[in-house]
Amino acid sequence: QVPLLKCHSYADSRARYEWALKSKQRLAGAGVKDITFHTYPNMDYTSSPQELKDIRAWLSCNCIYIRLALGSQLDFKLR
Repeated sequence: QVPLLKCHSYADSRARYEWALKSKQRLAGAGVKDITFHTYPNMDYTSSPQELKDIRAWLSCNCIYIRLALGSQLDFKLR
């Protein structure tokens, strides 16, 4: 089972928030059990410092093999 991270904003002007929710529901319906879904209130079709922090934290928790392979390089690349 591969963990999955989805990040989306209520204010995304290109990909509606409802689509993100629907894709999460379809993935869960297809058997994906480990889905982390982060929602950001005022972010258009871009990223934010908080989203990048959330991605970094998720990678740190879910991708131990990346941390083992890259060591301290991962911390540098994700900052």
